[in-house]
Amino acid sequence: MMIYIVSKQRQAKTRRKIMAKLIIPVGVPGCGKSTLASSLSPIVIASSDAIRKNLFGDDALQYTDEVAAQLFRQKGIDPDTVPENELERLKVSVCNEHVFKLVDAQVREALKNGQDVFYDATNISRHLRKSILQKFQGLYTESIAYYFNIPLEKALEQNARRSRVVPPEVIERFYRRMQEPTKEEGFSKVIEIRK
Repeated sequence: MMIYIVSKQRQAKTRRKIMAKLIIPVGVPGCGKSTLASSLSPIVIASSDAIRKNLFGDDALQYTDEVAAQLFRQKGIDPDTVPENELERLKVSVCNEHVFKLVDAQVREALKNGQDVFYDATNISRHLRKSILQKFQGLYTESIAYYFNIPLEKALEQNARRSRVVPPEVIERFYRRMQEPTKEEGFSKVIEIRK
C-alpha cells in the first residue's frame, strides 16, 4: 500500500481558482491604449514597447544589430547566407518574435498568479487576437477587448503630441489593416471606445 502526502501549500494551489482577466486593447499607435492601461490599476501591463526599450535601449527600435546577431547565433542563422535585401527584414522578424516570446512569458506568469493582465500592443488582426486568447486559455476567467474606434485624424493628432512619435504612414497602414474585434473571437466582452 502506498501513501501519498500532499503539502498544504500544494493543496491550496490546486484548489485556488483562476480569477484573472486578460485585457486586449485593439487600436493604432497613439490611440490611447497605454493611457487606458495606466488607469486600470492594479494590473500587470505586458508591453511590447517596454520590452523593446529594455532589449534595444529604445522602444521605437524594431531591432539592434547586436541583439539580432545574438538571436541569429541561437537559431543557427548565418547572416552571410541571407541576401542583403532580405537581411533587415529578417532581423526585424527574429527580434519581434523574441520580443513577443518575452511578452507572452510575462503574461503567462501573471495570469498563473491570478493577476489581471493588459496585453499592451496594437492587436489589430483577428488572427493574432484569437491566437493570444488560445495561448492563455485556462489561465483567465474573463477576456475583454477594448476597441479604440477613433478617427484616423484623431490618432494622428494624439500621436503628434506623444514623446515617441510614430511615423504617420505607419499609423495609416495600421488603420487600414485594423479589424474590429468581436465576441466570436472568444472575448467575454468587447468595449468600444470612441473619442
